[in-house]
Amino acid sequence: MAHTVLHFERTIDSSHVIPNHPGKCARLHGHTYRFQVWISGPVDPNTGFLVDFFHVKEEIDSWDHRHLNDEVDFVPTAELLAAEMRRRILARVLAATHIDDARADEVGVVLRLWETPSGCATVGWLTRDPEAPADAVSGAVEIPLAVTS
Repeated sequence: MAHTVLHFERTIDSSHVIPNHPGKCARLHGHTYRFQVWISGPVDPNTGFLVDFFHVKEEIDSWDHRHLNDEVDFVPTAELLAAEMRRRILARVLAATHIDDARADEVGVVLRLWETPSGCATVGWLTRDPEAPADAVSGAVEIPLAVTS
């Protein structure tokens, strides 16, 4: 199976409240959230997919035009939302690829959640091709730490 890295971006609009926040975030407000997702792992030789982009889109869209305090059981900060969406996408990828727990380390997900144009949270890690030599750098993917426009 070929090892690959996918990149996907999606934008949604949602509201939230950060209880006990000392500033304006304690009031109901919304954001245009931008998700950037990198997924690494083996391509299924039967389907030709690592994961269908539709499944990633569907997971992210489950929060579109929703009040995030009603969707999660934690305070919906950018950091915790990024970690939760990464967990959900990783579960989708593992289910779609039929990779069992013993091989789950073959799949990696990095998720960057932009809450504002200048503020984001990034969580996760990618995997490397197990067939590549240990010192191989070709095909390495660098995830930019900043985005310039």
